[in-house]
This record gives sequence, structure tokens and C-alpha cells, in this order.
Amino acid sequence: MENRTQRVVINGYKSDVKFILAGVPQGSVLGPLLFIVYINDIVDGINSNIRLFADDTSIYVIVDDPATAAYDINNDLDKISTWANKWQVKFNPEKTVTILFSRKHSPSPKLPLYMDDVRIKEVTNHKHLGITFQSDCLWDKHIDDIVNKVSPMINCLRSFKYRLSRKTLNTMYKSFILPVFDYSCHIWDNCTKEQATMLEKLNLDALRTICGAVRGTSHTIIYNETDHKPLVQRRHAFKLTTYYKMVNHISPNYLCDLVPPPVSENSNYELRNRAKLQNINCRTVSYAKSFLPDTTKIWNSLSDSCTTANTLGEFKSIIKKESQKEIYFDLNLGTRNCQIIHTRLRLGCSDLNADKFNRFLTTIPSCSCGHYFEDALHYFLTCSEYTEIRSEMYFYSKGFDLKSILYGCSGVSASVNREILQSVHSFISRSRRFSKLN
Repeated sequence: MENRTQRVVINGYKSDVKFILAGVPQGSVLGPLLFIVYINDIVDGINSNIRLFADDTSIYVIVDDPATAAYDINNDLDKISTWANKWQVKFNPEKTVTILFSRKHSPSPKLPLYMDDVRIKEVTNHKHLGITFQSDCLWDKHIDDIVNKVSPMINCLRSFKYRLSRKTLNTMYKSFILPVFDYSCHIWDNCTKEQATMLEKLNLDALRTICGAVRGTSHTIIYNETDHKPLVQRRHAFKLTTYYKMVNHISPNYLCDLVPPPVSENSNYELRNRAKLQNINCRTVSYAKSFLPDTTKIWNSLSDSCTTANTLGEFKSIIKKESQKEIYFDLNLGTRNCQIIHTRLRLGCSDLNADKFNRFLTTIPSCSCGHYFEDALHYFLTCSEYTEIRSEMYFYSKGFDLKSILYGCSGVSASVNREILQSVHSFISRSRRFSKLN
């Protein structure tokens, strides 16, 4: 790229035009490739471990002796500075930090590190590629970041609960909220049980908003209703998918090399588990719950047909536990109010007196018509107060039972289920039994 120029414009005032002697336009197709080619030799001569991701460069060592470790890293930082001066790349020591990871109560002394004669700031936590690492190897700060990021989004979702359709709310959830929960989750899956529970509560808040359920509804019922999995199951699947790539050399070599050897390598006997991988010995619970030891144990618990799947797609389909479909309606049809009322009737958390009685919200489960128990069956099929309206409804005239009214019917066409759903929503609206949603 030659003869490119640039200028600065502020409030209508323009600077002189300057020729660009180096660099590529941001957003260009060749930009990333050319940058990688340009920076790729920065690793030459570096004795520490080094990882490059675009313009994020990290070097690290295992500290046995603090003085030796500090000397080695400082020596490598000098080499990087020399490379930068040679190739006209400017590294900012003020934006460079050092962090010492240790679970010891009395960790090693701080390592004084310098770059361009500027001492690098020592920190106790640092965000790298979207993950906040802590010096004590815990995930408090990262989990707090997830909570702080996702909570406003869930509040926003809740504010649209009665104004947007179920389909739109579900799209918003999958596009903006779920990716925050999922991002690199297999790395921080060894967070505490309390932190995992806190994230799951937030996730359930979002799912309740989407389907219209109320607090106190069974979590299992909510997952079945929305066709989503608990976050812990999603993390489990992500870990196994990553591990499959490592075992089958689809991942980079530095990850594939971490996979432990099979049991058969350490035994000459024909053991039943000789094809399994050797479990990793762990001295601490924190390490045992981390990605490599925990996923190795899970991998060994899988069937041979699963671990020997020919393709990644085949493996994903095996580990993905499909729940049997119970709802045959298109739940995106109808007004939002009718969608929510129908869902609550299906989940047993509606304003019918029997549902309120079961949730300890009233002491009287009877219907105003005199029937002792006002449940969904009575409301849809037998209550004398809605006899005239009911006689005009498709679901009643065709003799569909309560299960078909609530979930749809598996043995009929989509058009018939649509007729059932429309008549159910019409019945709900015309009966005026549910005047206000909360």
C-alpha cells in the first residue's frame, strides 16, 4: 500500500496532509494477515513462554526462584523493546501490568519488572481477552463483571415483558444475554457453588420473563417450557466440545499436548479401561475442578461410541441431551397477554383459585360458580359461567382434552394446532377471567 495520506479534522479545522509511512487501513481484509506477518518474529529469542493474540502479547514463567524469574523476564522484555525499536512499534509500559498467580498464603515476593526503564505496575487482577484473572486464582471479580453486565440487560428484558412477543424476547436473550453467560465459561467453571447459583438465578429471571412464569415456578418446568438448558449443563457441553477438539488434534498443538496419555501406556495388562485417559492427580479442590482434570474425568465417563465419534458435529449431537418435545403449539402466536396467561395455566401458576391455593396465596380453591376446585380443567371444560362462550370454541366442539388445550396435540397437523391455540386464546380473552397481569 503506497502513497496513502491522512489528516486530522476537529470542528471543521483541518491539519496538513501527512504521508503514511507504515501500517494498513483499519478494517481492511488483508490487515489482520499483514499484521500477523509483521509481528510474528517477536517470539524469536524469547526464553519465557509467550502467547500472541493479534496485538495482545503476554509472556509468563513458572516461578521457582523469584530472582531468577525476574531476571529472565526482564531480559525478554529488553529483547521485545529492541524488536519494537527496530520495527517502529511502540509499546506503552504504562498499559503493561504484571500479576503473580499463587494459592499460597505467603506467596513469593513481588518480581520487579521493567520495560524501557519504566517499572511495570503490579496488579492483583487483570482482564485479558475478556476474562478477569485474579492473583489468588479465584473468579470473584470475573463473576461480578458478568453479573454487572448482564443484570441491566435482564432488567431491560423485563421492562418489555408485556410489550414484545415471546419470540422477540427470546431472540434478545439469545443475542445479548446468553453469550455473556457462555463466554469462555469452560475456563471459569470451577467457580464456587454460590457463584454458579447466583448466575443461574439471573438466567432463570430472564427465562421467566420470556415465558411469563411467576417466581416460585419449578426451575425444571421453566427449562422445559423455554427449551433452554441450565447454565451448568451448557458449560459441561462447552468443556466436552473443547476436549474433543484437543483429543482429535483440531485445536492448536499447545492445547492438544495437554491431553493425558491412555491408561494402556502405563500398564501391560488387558484392563477394561485401557482405552480411557489417565486421570490427573490433584492436590487441591480448586485444581481438581478446573478444566483439564475435571473434563478428563467427565470424558472417561462417556461411552465409547461418544468418544470415538467421527466428526465434531456427530459428537455434539450425542452429548446434547434432547428433551422430548411436549409443546406442539407455535408459542409465538397470539397477543402477549394471552401468551402469558396460557403459559401460566400450563405451568400451574395462573390466577385460578386452585393454582393460587397450591402456591399458598389463598385459602379458598373453589370457583365462583360453586365448584370446589377451580383448576384449568374446570375453567376450560366444565365451568358453568362460560358455557355459552365455550360452545363456540374449536377446541371444545372438536372434543380436545385438557392436555391438547394446554400443550397442543402431537397427532394432528400444524394448522389444527393453530386452530386449537387460537380458540384457546379467544376463550381466555372472552371469558375475562384474567383481568390484570402482574
